[in-house]
Amino acid sequence: MLVNRDLVAIDMSSYDLKIAQMSLSPTKREILDFTSYNIQNLSEEDISKVIKQILKKFQISQPRVLAVIPSFLTITKNIEIPSRNPEEIREIINLQASRHTPYSRDEIIIDYINIGTYKQNYSKVLLVIATRSLIRRQLEILDRAQLSVERILFAPEGISYILSKSLRLSHLESPTSIMHIDQGFTDFLVSQADRVIFIRNIPIGTQHLLLEREKYEPKFIEEVKKSMEAYTGEDIERAPARFIISGAIDELSGLADILNRDLHIPVENLLYLNSLSLSQKAIRSVSSSSRLSFLGVAACLLGNEEMKLDLMPEEIKLEKALKQRGREIIKTGILAMAGFVLIYCVLISKIYIKSSYLRNLSSRYDSIHKEAEELEESFKKNQTIRNILSARGFSLEVLTEIYDALPLDINISYLKFDNKGSFSVEGTAETMDSVFSFVDSLGESAYFKKVETRYTRSRKKGEKDVSDFALICTLDDRY
Repeated sequence: MLVNRDLVAIDMSSYDLKIAQMSLSPTKREILDFTSYNIQNLSEEDISKVIKQILKKFQISQPRVLAVIPSFLTITKNIEIPSRNPEEIREIINLQASRHTPYSRDEIIIDYINIGTYKQNYSKVLLVIATRSLIRRQLEILDRAQLSVERILFAPEGISYILSKSLRLSHLESPTSIMHIDQGFTDFLVSQADRVIFIRNIPIGTQHLLLEREKYEPKFIEEVKKSMEAYTGEDIERAPARFIISGAIDELSGLADILNRDLHIPVENLLYLNSLSLSQKAIRSVSSSSRLSFLGVAACLLGNEEMKLDLMPEEIKLEKALKQRGREIIKTGILAMAGFVLIYCVLISKIYIKSSYLRNLSSRYDSIHKEAEELEESFKKNQTIRNILSARGFSLEVLTEIYDALPLDINISYLKFDNKGSFSVEGTAETMDSVFSFVDSLGESAYFKKVETRYTRSRKKGEKDVSDFALICTLDDRY
């Protein structure tokens, strides 16, 4: 709901145009002002101009507009429908509505209020019928005034709902009768559970009762009795236990007492100014037009969201629904695009932040990488020097180990060491036992492993027997 636009109710169905303005806010709903204008002899174009002037006086340019239809311009019927399903009820009413009017189905607009269940499978409904020509005329006048109508409301429904809420009539077991008196007519309403269940229009109002009271007062009382008989004859609900008179009753003194005497039912006056949320300006406007009742337009403003009836033509409802759907689709598209743009911006921002972070790391890494390369080069040099230093004197240690293991009677003639850690030893021994002893000593040394004899050969050297030999061994992996 739009809370930043004023809501306006317009009733132009009788001789006087009535307009009510209400301010909307999240915390307060108050009627700011009323106004009326006699349009009896005005053309439709002139009425549009008057409406534009009044709205300009209210200082509002694009209000939300509700059109209000009084009961005397409609036909109301209490009927029974053999179904409890809302869809079936509407279909049956659409088929049978023309039976209750002298018009064809294409010439009327209908809506209904579901009163309740009757005989288990039957539903009681209050059928409201308005001519399409009447509705079209009002829409055209408002269109000339550059106003778009949201809903076309039924005044008696709003009056019944607002007064029931104000007086807490829904807590009563019996229905309550409300007589709303306006300048040219009176609505006889029966209300129960905050909804109107019966309506009968009486063509007598304040102008008749004030100007020719002796003539019209008996007729008015007779019409009220006929309304009661019509209600009881419909067998809708039990008889009302309470009568309330409201509307333009400031100058109708004694009317409640007369009805109380003739109907033998408690009848009380209700000044609607005390029951509605009105500004001081609105109260002054009502007081200055004492023969007019603004209760209908005021009730439709205050009860708009809870009212069920809407006499807007179906084709216009469909057109509005399509436009609303189009606006929602456009809104959804805009929100989706905004979401995509937001996601895109978030991703771009993340990519930018990570790219900046990567560039920062790269710049830091470049300097660190150069330092690391220099450190690695220095480490390699140090490692080479360390290896050289650690290997220095190792050959002497190996030779010393060979010398210590060598028997005295063995002469070494050949000694070879390669890069793979292999030693080859050749020599001559006086006895074979010395050769074997030399092999065993090398095998027990910590420096050598896999000591093997490649060959041994005996020969004469002068008068002595000597043995030539060759050994091969490998340095231990630890060295």
